[in-house]
Amino acid sequence: MKVIVIGLGCAGSAVAATLAKRGIDVVGLEQFELGHEKGSSAHQSRAFRMAYAEHEGYVPLLKRARKLWMELNKDAQDQIFFETGGLYISNKTSGLVQDSIASADAHDVPYEMLDVEALRVRYPIFQVPDDTIAVYEPLAGMIVPERAIAAYIATARDHGADLLEHVKVLSWKETSSGVVVETDQSTIEGDKLVICKGAWTTEVPIRVSRQVLTWWATETNLHDTSELPVWSIEMGGDIWLYGFPMTPNIPGPAGLKVAKHFPEETIDPDDEVAKEVRADDEETVRSYLEEWLPEVAGSCITMHTCMYGNSDDGHFRIGLLPEHKRVCVISGLSGHGFKFQPVVGEIGADLAMKGRTEFDISFLGL
Repeated sequence: MKVIVIGLGCAGSAVAATLAKRGIDVVGLEQFELGHEKGSSAHQSRAFRMAYAEHEGYVPLLKRARKLWMELNKDAQDQIFFETGGLYISNKTSGLVQDSIASADAHDVPYEMLDVEALRVRYPIFQVPDDTIAVYEPLAGMIVPERAIAAYIATARDHGADLLEHVKVLSWKETSSGVVVETDQSTIEGDKLVICKGAWTTEVPIRVSRQVLTWWATETNLHDTSELPVWSIEMGGDIWLYGFPMTPNIPGPAGLKVAKHFPEETIDPDDEVAKEVRADDEETVRSYLEEWLPEVAGSCITMHTCMYGNSDDGHFRIGLLPEHKRVCVISGLSGHGFKFQPVVGEIGADLAMKGRTEFDISFLGL
């Protein structure tokens, strides 16, 4: 069997590696250079958590993903997964903490509840109102996406995958006996096709949004931000402020990384001007930072943008394309997909090889 994988970012690199390890003939196609920063899979860090507020159906996938992250870490020259723990903060009635607890309880994920007094004592960096509660998840952590993708690219190649960069796909079609992909350089034939185009997906409805990432130099030395867990604060209106501990010896900018989790303005993924940093981008984060972490709302030293590929409900879109037996798609990761990279690789490989997977992805259907 020969499987063609379009897109070699978060999902595609893991799918290609998993297929190659299973002995499948793999051709991977990337329109830019491998490990590029033009999409959704770069800029230093991604959060990992299993007490999952979005839907409890994700938790079994995350348990599998964490096991695979640990295995990947063992073989990595540079650490990929950091076991930082996770802290999620909201008021007593809104969704982030309550829904995280519900998912954790349903799947035996360990956690610790913190009332406002305990939160203030343990994490004084956060300025929180009296109606605040929090949950601490010890098994949460941080992933370095550049290292993760590089590890999967290396694994795929070590097992014989043919991974091609700077190859633009023009079209594809399914035939009675296989699939045909036309690129700007050649025609490639295979038995199955896995589409992992991220923000460039056109096979299912996806809205691409421009997201701002910021790094801050703290004004005081009152708090050692390297000891923080990964954290999220529910702002209201489906907006979360989130951030990471300052971690030495990882790629990317210095400073405390903070961003807002909310699908922002719609852009064309090929519009490089729209993805440029703007003078007012800093304010999209500063106002929240001044309210909730005022002692670190100093100078914004670096900004980058990335993209979300948003589904209409924020859930992933994974499965065989309707009326296609040989073509599957992984898309709509909606800004929270990178933590699933290893298990998404297994799911994509299953769908390509068998047309089905034993993982329950019924709530993620196309």
